[in-house]
Amino acid sequence: MRAIILLLLAAATGLGVLASQQAATIKDQQTRLSAAEEQIKAISLAQQERCANEARKWFAEQQFRVNDLASYENHYNAKLNRCLIAVESKFFGNNLVIEFSSIMNVLENKKVANYVRQVITRGESQDDRVTHCTLTNPTGEIRQCTSADEFNKLTKVYMEG
Repeated sequence: MRAIILLLLAAATGLGVLASQQAATIKDQQTRLSAAEEQIKAISLAQQERCANEARKWFAEQQFRVNDLASYENHYNAKLNRCLIAVESKFFGNNLVIEFSSIMNVLENKKVANYVRQVITRGESQDDRVTHCTLTNPTGEIRQCTSADEFNKLTKVYMEG
């Protein structure tokens, strides 16, 4: 009987030591995970800042004309690891308005999505149509679209995340 009690005591002590070691290991892993998360945040912030600077520079280099109304929004997509710029502009001419929306991969200077709508006014009538609407998915597949709503839905994969 005494041997069984000693064996149970030894087993309990062993389990206590093992539990203590596991708790220390878990605490160490939590500390390392927190440090890694902080490092990822710092890298992400640096990438976002670089993306903002590159987008600003890219937009300035486009030299939009005085008659153009143009604006942009930059976005670093961490999931895709891409620096993107969404550009919107309008050109006003005689009886003509052309609306452009595009998304560019700034660092690769590559167009990802493009939308063009033109409105021509002739007297009392207007010819309002989408003349171009395409998007290249992250997989490389080219998708066609027919409206601004469809364009906005398709481009969410780039401008969110």
